[in-house]
Amino acid sequence: MAAKQSSGGKPQSTWKTKLLNAATRGDAESVLKILTYSDRCKLEGRNDVYTQAVHLAASGGHTQSIEYLLSTDVGVDCESKDNRRKTWTPLITASAEGHTQTVKMLLANGGDVNYVSKCDDETCALS
Repeated sequence: MAAKQSSGGKPQSTWKTKLLNAATRGDAESVLKILTYSDRCKLEGRNDVYTQAVHLAASGGHTQSIEYLLSTDVGVDCESKDNRRKTWTPLITASAEGHTQTVKMLLANGGDVNYVSKCDDETCALS
């Protein structure tokens, strides 16, 4: 099956994979370029991918990449789509990985240490 085409003519899976890889590596320059491209082309599924990317960047302590990602519609308290960390926010992710500077940056950007998941136990168990 061929990858869906974006309005820019490139397969959507390409930009998603590149963004997630750049977030994981902490390649802030590439994150910014990809965000600019995906916003300009109004690519489908942007916010879900941005959420996944901010969690990957938080896991690696990549503060600059997170700042770029937070400049999009992704909220600082966005919940992970990862089944193992269903209700984690980037703040919890960074804290669990021991990234003190990233935790400080997320707190400075409004991260809520008292955040309560929007996902109740029954809903989380079903997903």
